[in-house]
Amino acid sequence: MRFVDENFRTILGAESRGVAGHSMGGQGAIKMGMLFPDVFSSVYALSPAHLGTLTEEFGIRGNVYRRIRDISSCEQLITGYAEFLPNVLVSIGRAYSPNLNNPPYNMDFPYEFVNDSLIINDDVVDKWKSKSAIGMVDEHIDNLRKLKALKLDWGRNEDNELIPTTCLQFSKKLENLGIKHYAEEYIGDHGNKLWTDDGRALNDMLPFFDRYLQFKLVEATTSINE
Repeated sequence: MRFVDENFRTILGAESRGVAGHSMGGQGAIKMGMLFPDVFSSVYALSPAHLGTLTEEFGIRGNVYRRIRDISSCEQLITGYAEFLPNVLVSIGRAYSPNLNNPPYNMDFPYEFVNDSLIINDDVVDKWKSKSAIGMVDEHIDNLRKLKALKLDWGRNEDNELIPTTCLQFSKKLENLGIKHYAEEYIGDHGNKLWTDDGRALNDMLPFFDRYLQFKLVEATTSINE
């Protein structure tokens, strides 16, 4: 942000700064808003992923934990065919529960299979929950209330089942805490309604920032007493 302010014609101040993102970037935008409301006044999250980490595909019944058991190396994980969910699982784990003493992924899993028996690692489950956006809300209520505007949206026909579920959970939690925000479900999937002429970015996100951000520089005035 400092680089942008130093090299482009920006207006300093949170009232003129917004943050947005899609998918994991949408989760990041929400967290940035929760952590830095004095830097960003408005947040728009398009189909934010993993607002709550342990649900649907990544919940206790998720097949991804069985599949990760069958993948023996980082090379196989990264280059394997159609292994999107295991890669996401490891990426989250490296961020939320890193463990350099637990190869090959150097992280701890919340759930794992040992001899076809499901093991629940309660301390890791707690870590993942506390570091999710939903888990962070209670400690950042005041920061969320400082935001001028917050909106999230998601597609009814999402490719990732956890996104509609966790978006709704996040919205309901904010609503129950009296935190003003916008939440909207639209007819679309994870990526088909973004930058098209009828997409969310052009027709919803940009007008949202146009409405809530301050685009005119407020000139300071001084008076001199003679």
